[in-house]
Amino acid sequence: MRRKKLYILVIIALTILFASVALGRTNYTPKPANLNKIGSQVPYMTISVHNAGKMALTITNYGLIGTQGQTIPDPITGLAVPSLSYPQGLGLEYLSCGALWIGAIAGPDTLVTTGNSFTSRDINEFQPAPYPEGDILFRSINDPEAPEYVDAVSNQDFIATYYDTFPELSGNDYFTGEVHNPLGIKVIQNSYSWGYDYAEDFIIFDYSIVNVGQKNLKDVYIGLYMDNDISPANVFGNGDDICGFLKSSPSRYIDGLVDTVDVVWAADNDADPNAGGFIQGARAPSSSVGTKILRTPADSTRFTFNWWGTSFGMGGYNWGPRKLPESGEQIRPFLFDLLGTPLTDRDKYFMMSQNEFDYNQEYAMNDHSHLGWLPPPNEAANIANGSDIQYLLSCGPFDFDRGDVLPFTFAIIGGQDYYYQSIQIQPMGYVNFRNSSDLALNAVWASWVFDNPGYDTDGDGYKGKYYIKVYDSLFDPNINEWVASVAETLYYKGDG
Repeated sequence: MRRKKLYILVIIALTILFASVALGRTNYTPKPANLNKIGSQVPYMTISVHNAGKMALTITNYGLIGTQGQTIPDPITGLAVPSLSYPQGLGLEYLSCGALWIGAIAGPDTLVTTGNSFTSRDINEFQPAPYPEGDILFRSINDPEAPEYVDAVSNQDFIATYYDTFPELSGNDYFTGEVHNPLGIKVIQNSYSWGYDYAEDFIIFDYSIVNVGQKNLKDVYIGLYMDNDISPANVFGNGDDICGFLKSSPSRYIDGLVDTVDVVWAADNDADPNAGGFIQGARAPSSSVGTKILRTPADSTRFTFNWWGTSFGMGGYNWGPRKLPESGEQIRPFLFDLLGTPLTDRDKYFMMSQNEFDYNQEYAMNDHSHLGWLPPPNEAANIANGSDIQYLLSCGPFDFDRGDVLPFTFAIIGGQDYYYQSIQIQPMGYVNFRNSSDLALNAVWASWVFDNPGYDTDGDGYKGKYYIKVYDSLFDPNINEWVASVAETLYYKGDG
């Protein structure tokens, strides 16, 4: 199992993080060529690649994360950019695409703008401005003498801005035929990656979502959609992934403490072992990747987690967990009553706004009817063992008046050695054991980098949550109690 250095004084290590200048990888992609190729007065759709740490990830200025399976050349190397390569350089892909979803009630309409979804793969509902305003900006703390050092946060900052106000370029809904109805949204997307050993396994996305339209939006939900498709590069491997939600994990730094992790994870179902049943070393997809929400527009946010699996071969299915509907309630508000892929704006909004948190995929074959869920389908065993999985992590509701700005921050996180050992167990054959400890550790560090423990951000005297570790104590007869004589205050959560 890979180990990280233990930073004993966590507060010191973190509070100097953004003042430090360290050499990260410099093979960034600051200004790729226009992907649109139509003309100078159209949205300047372009990409950049985060590769300062162990994770190489393609980002765009049109609401999409990853390449969506497209072959896009890197203008620096001429080679195809990775979608999400982790650890980078080994030819392993962990993402087809991710995307921002925003849904709201606008007058009589239920509207959702998506950077991507299963049913809109050729439709971009977010668009950047024309060049040069629409270009992705680059900043870096690597060189204090360089112009990109000003206002830089990480070894590799990318700033992209895009809008949902180009309905004539957004195409028509595949099922309804309707032209995209915009919410009137501007998104300023800041993404950051580091080369430090404690921060090299994640990339942080910080969004400022601005209502630039003419409507006050009600009951707004923000969603993060992910379609992982985990496999070696250039191998069709989207049909055997698994996913779930990791709530907590034992602390790696404080004995007896349990860290709240709150990360959605995805992995290959077996790390593609060789014919003998053994994991094939560094070039096997033996890691896991996850997403963790770090900040929402309100503290009282309600979270939902939904996943669904699809198979379009013989005996195909399209299914995800679903709570038993209330009396008179539909399973879905529109087409086909599918329990899987949300097809229309109304379906997407319904999924985001339902107060539902799905159980992990590996339990799909179990009947959860006694807990209020619909029974599993006939294909449940196949789904539990690995499927073409997408998931949606959502939060809300929020009111969003004209001119308001909603902050939304999350991290995409990798964890190595999720599959760490193959042994033979009769009569089961070879079994690959799973371990989420590295993903959990990196999720904790992502939250610490975003919100430094032990640092009073706003000067109100509160530095976050802490744990007092007592090394020795003395009996005080004045109060008839044992009191700590040697102790250390260890902060484990920031001040928000």
